[in-house]
Amino acid sequence: MSLEDKTFDLFQATPEKEVRQQLGALILAGGNSRRMGQAKASLEIQGQTFLERIVHTLAFLCDPVVVVGASDTLNPPKSWKCPAQAKWLSDQRFDEGPLHGITVGLDYLTGLVECCVVVGCDLPLLGAGHISRLIEYLSEADDTTDGVMIIDELERPALLSVWRTRILTRLDTKVKNGERKFQNMANWFDIKRIPIAAFRDFDPDLQGFWNINSPENYSSLLSKIREIG
Repeated sequence: MSLEDKTFDLFQATPEKEVRQQLGALILAGGNSRRMGQAKASLEIQGQTFLERIVHTLAFLCDPVVVVGASDTLNPPKSWKCPAQAKWLSDQRFDEGPLHGITVGLDYLTGLVECCVVVGCDLPLLGAGHISRLIEYLSEADDTTDGVMIIDELERPALLSVWRTRILTRLDTKVKNGERKFQNMANWFDIKRIPIAAFRDFDPDLQGFWNINSPENYSSLLSKIREIG
């Protein structure tokens, strides 16, 4: 499926296995992006913010859905339009990278669910099909596997992964020791690596992994949407 199919409600496939009772979701919403010049969570396409779209996609398969954002308030900024169904958690140490945000979310989810999807808020075309496929990879792994990471063509992990919540204590220790880089999780835990090309059978252009990180990225996305009317 591609942009030419004239839809951005992409990949809404249901999972083959029932996972809702044991699967939560953690969205890393961050704060004001230096490259973007504003919070990416507040950017809009088709009348919805990026955060709204991702919450609704994840809620199709996950419960609870947690949003970790950079704010010292008890509620997310109004411009983000965070759906009421999502649990908001404030990360007051957001400038230390995504790992601290992951520990904040896992701390809430541990004891509620066995597994957790982790995703950044800058993937507005992510669909339930991507999440379902990711879940299937973890369900096929043995019990010693801590998580599944998607690796792109440059051997970098995408900020879309699924983890067993049991990693919290080990991850928290790493963060307290000064670790900051998400990609290092591939070295700390027993993971299953999935090449990003494994999603091309239903997402040939890998739209679900399009990171919108700059005004140029956002402008290009809006242009493509206008082109297909």
